[in-house]
Amino acid sequence: MNYQEEIGLINQMVFQQSDQDTFDYFKKRLADTSKDSDAILRGLFCHALGTTAYKVGLYGRAIDYFFNSLDCYQSVDNSTPYRADLISWETIEIAFAHSYINQTKLSREFLERESVQKSIENKKIQHHLLLLEGVLAYKEDKPALFVSKIQTLLELPLNPSTILRDFNEFILLFRYSIALEEYEISLKILDILTSIATQSNRIDSQCQLAECKVLYYKSTNDIISYKNTFLELISLTNLKEKEYKKMKEKNIYLKDIIFHQYEQKVKTNKRIANLKEIAEIDSLTKLPNRYRINQYGPSQFLKARKGQKNLGVLMLDIDNFKLYNDQFGHLIGDKYLSLLGKVLRKHSDNAFAARLSGDEFLVIFYDQTNEQIKEYCKTISSELKNCDQIIIDDLPFGTLTISQGVVNEIPDYDMTWEDYVRRADYALYKGKRSNKNQITFVNV
Repeated sequence: MNYQEEIGLINQMVFQQSDQDTFDYFKKRLADTSKDSDAILRGLFCHALGTTAYKVGLYGRAIDYFFNSLDCYQSVDNSTPYRADLISWETIEIAFAHSYINQTKLSREFLERESVQKSIENKKIQHHLLLLEGVLAYKEDKPALFVSKIQTLLELPLNPSTILRDFNEFILLFRYSIALEEYEISLKILDILTSIATQSNRIDSQCQLAECKVLYYKSTNDIISYKNTFLELISLTNLKEKEYKKMKEKNIYLKDIIFHQYEQKVKTNKRIANLKEIAEIDSLTKLPNRYRINQYGPSQFLKARKGQKNLGVLMLDIDNFKLYNDQFGHLIGDKYLSLLGKVLRKHSDNAFAARLSGDEFLVIFYDQTNEQIKEYCKTISSELKNCDQIIIDDLPFGTLTISQGVVNEIPDYDMTWEDYVRRADYALYKGKRSNKNQITFVNV
């Protein structure tokens, strides 16, 4: 199998995608792959999981996955557990640069594994493993082991690009060597720190280097060098504070810009929300309007047809509404429309109620029985009757009533949403022709 495509996918996912999405993706791939015998592919997925875990600070889990990765390679080729052709040790190295500082026990277990011991012969990772040994010996307070490993490390030709990442680890080694009075080792490490600080050209690295020099000269009683370096440290510290001050001012400026952009975004979102409300909500009844019906209705129709559930459409209007408008004026008519809208909003927890046009309203029910819809219709009619006298005492046509037409069936694949609306409209006017104030059900 050619694994290069998988390696390309791993690099893209690990370093460009969301950490949680990446972790879930490779965890699933690992579970699927464990069903067959492709151990190298499992090793690649374990490595990807380890790197992702490291990125979010789960150092113990990262080391665990790296264990599994090396074991997978060893199961394929016991003599070459480290597959340089498939995966870069540098990714593991970056992870362990943080991991072994926080997870001493797990790191020691890592070093003692057979697969790692065989990998020690690989020149690309020998530097890192010796550095890991030295830091662990320092943390475990094993001076003899520390001196042995660091002397071996310092005899290796050090890769400048590698040691650039190991600055903080070399700081730890330097301080421990000073504490052990191993000044020859301290001086060699100091040379490495000087090289790293020069390459990085960062003021904070130069300050750390100066602090190490001060400590070295003080420990070796070199008073003149100690005083000169101390003055250099003060100068660098002042320069560092000035740079930090500039950076802070720049950050404050950037924060102001970001805050201003955030405020503008909030205002824009509010305007969008207001425009959306204007576009979708009827201003008089506060119910969704026809535009919203045209969005919601077809989607519910398709949902009911796919799930083989009842879809109910109720069409209703106010009886003799035009005559009310003609006798009392549109203001009274608007009050009744507003009142009906309020009643529909109150009782539409399990239904979608909207104003279609004029005095026509439409209510959509999903997975409701005829009895449930009929009870809803009675509730609306009854409540409207009880509160109509709030507006006017003398109605020319008696109590304010509404006519309601309903269709409620499982949509057939030959039907459309428009078929439902037409049949509900037919049911409404069928009831109005026979006798108003009716609830009329029809079949599609």
